[in-house]
Amino acid sequence: MPLWSRLDELVEQANHAGASTNRAELIAAWLVSETPTAEVMRQRVEAYRGMRVRDAVVDGGIDGKSRIYSLRQAGRPRGT
Repeated sequence: MPLWSRLDELVEQANHAGASTNRAELIAAWLVSETPTAEVMRQRVEAYRGMRVRDAVVDGGIDGKSRIYSLRQAGRPRGT
C-alpha cells in the first residue's frame, strides 16, 4: 500500500536526522502536534479522496531518489 511505503520513507528520513522513531511514534507526533478545525479536516479528507498513487511518493528520500510503490500487496490474486 503506497501510504505505508510513504510512512516508512518518512520514518527513514526522520531516523536519518537522528529521531530514532517508528511508524506509531511518528503518527502520534503528528496527531498531537496539530489541532485542525472541522473545516480543515473536511478539506483534507476531500483532498485525500481525490489523490492518486503518485501523490504518495516521497520526493528525494535520504538518498535523493524518489520512490514509487506498487498498489498491490503480495498475496492471492483478486477474485480467488
